This record gives sequence, C-alpha cells and structure tokens, in this order.
Amino acid sequence: MTRRELRDELESRFRPLRPANAPRLILAGVFGPLVWILCILFAALVVQPSDEILLGTLVAVVSLAIAASVLLLLRRGRVREEHRFVDSA
Repeated sequence: MTRRELRDELESRFRPLRPANAPRLILAGVFGPLVWILCILFAALVVQPSDEILLGTLVAVVSLAIAASVLLLLRRGRVREEHRFVDSA
C-alpha cells in the first residue's frame, strides 16, 4: 500500500464536521487550567490557608506548565510532519 492510498483511505474514514478554530482551541487549552488555578488561589486566600491548598496550587501550576510545553512540542512535530508530507506529495 502506497502513501497516497493510505492517505486517501484515512481521509475517507475521518472527516470532521467543521475544522477546529485555532483561537478557540488555544483559549480552551489555556483559559480552562487558568480558571482552575485562580479558583484554587481564591480558596487559598479566602478560606483558611493551609499547606494542602498551597500544595494543590503548586501542583496545578506545575501541571499547567508541563502540559503547555508538551502541547507545544506536539504541535511543532505535527507542523513538521505536515510540511514534510506536503513537500513530498
């Protein structure tokens, strides 16, 4: 099976109803976790500040940073693959 046949088969299997809107995806990926961090910080300041709430805040911030960096690496790889296949086709 050639690359072209494989690509045609994959394209025929999956067709999104509408393409993803890049600004909306970025907003959802960044805004959602930021809201969680703000809620935890709000709880840490308004409710009794405790070590558990501060630890939860730290974990949320670190996980957001790790997720953002991994997503950026995945996007870079996807764009590189797209350019490679577009150039070879």
